[in-house]
Amino acid sequence: MAEKIKLALVLLLAATLGFFRISRVPPALNWDEAAIGWNAKTIWEMHLDEFGTRWPISFRSFGDYKAPLYIYLTAPVVGIFGSNEISVRLVSAMAGVTGVGLMYFIGGFAAAVLLAISPWHILLSRPALEANLALMWILAGIYLFKLAVEKRPVFLIGSAVSFVLSMYSYQSPKIFVPVFVSGLVVIYRKNFQR
Repeated sequence: MAEKIKLALVLLLAATLGFFRISRVPPALNWDEAAIGWNAKTIWEMHLDEFGTRWPISFRSFGDYKAPLYIYLTAPVVGIFGSNEISVRLVSAMAGVTGVGLMYFIGGFAAAVLLAISPWHILLSRPALEANLALMWILAGIYLFKLAVEKRPVFLIGSAVSFVLSMYSYQSPKIFVPVFVSGLVVIYRKNFQR
């Protein structure tokens, strides 16, 4: 029971820091957030991005070719609640809280508290940043890999799916994740050679 209370407290802390006055801090949408919101709106209403591409796997936007997952997850939120700061930032804030919960299961209470109060994590969770969603998927992949090593190898499927989703959330994981997963495979190969 004490573990559930600790988890609830750290999630409450993360949610408070992530959601409190989210429409005002940061004070306005930056151009990336505006582009995410606009593309989410056009995907929801017309199934097209701002350039008329149907269901793109990469959003051209300002020529930076945004990864698609954040926009696709934001589309129903913008469609239901309208185009506003909260709608555009909600996915990132939820990913931030979820990431803290995953950190609790990976590294324990202290690790989760440190992530929840980390200025870096708070600043990453409040605006609509795809990197925050990617971090959540990477943490999910690590947690499921940990379960596969400790309990049942079937969790490797969920781990692989999570790592792939991180690559569709942001561009950097396309380089980082294959190297990281290769390291996990090399380090833990004996655990799966049964």
